[in-house]
Amino acid sequence: MVASVSDVVIELLESMYYLKPAMRLDLINYSALARVIKPFVEEKTGGKVELETIVMAIRRNVRFLTSEAYPSVLAIMKDTKVELRTGFAFVKLKRRLGVYEQVMDLVKNLNAEEAENSYVIQRVNEISVIIPEDVLVQIEHLPAVKKDKNTVVDKRGELAVVTINLPDESLDVPGIYALIATQLADLGVSILNTVGSFTRVSFLVTEDDAPLAYEKLSKLIRESKKLAAISL
Repeated sequence: MVASVSDVVIELLESMYYLKPAMRLDLINYSALARVIKPFVEEKTGGKVELETIVMAIRRNVRFLTSEAYPSVLAIMKDTKVELRTGFAFVKLKRRLGVYEQVMDLVKNLNAEEAENSYVIQRVNEISVIIPEDVLVQIEHLPAVKKDKNTVVDKRGELAVVTINLPDESLDVPGIYALIATQLADLGVSILNTVGSFTRVSFLVTEDDAPLAYEKLSKLIRESKKLAAISL
């Protein structure tokens, strides 16, 4: 069964999630957007499609594609706080016998500040450890690690943790993490790891990228305070 132009347009625009904020503010040139997606529409429908037909399909469906409560995301962001901490390291370990237990014993014996800034994430085949940089050598000297040097898959220093503190209301609002991640991606900042709880999410980045990330997210919060008051 050949898909209709309208169905194909909806499918394409839903995948282009990054356009939704601009669509909500009516900032998109529909003719320009239609020219971009025209080859994909024709491929999906199996024939030539007039540009004006695609434009009309966009206009008909844009209100359904942008019906989410975007202002609520801004309302949440205006009440967030951002923190920046430097001096971190990251090590990825293979999950071998005794490795996790020894890592946890090490963390338990750190001083209060070091333990507070340590994160251990265990998965089926690997263990990721985010720790203060001066603790990295202790990981490398764990008996299970020294027994097999191949246990260490990757390690990096000179890292920073950027943390967003979210209000409780954020749990019921979709799009918060997507907005934050998009802000960092726009800067070309790579997220090396993520650690989250219900109302705190931390992004591991390089110390070189950390000031850019911190300023970008701080600016997002400042702008959200202003934009949340505007009826979008």
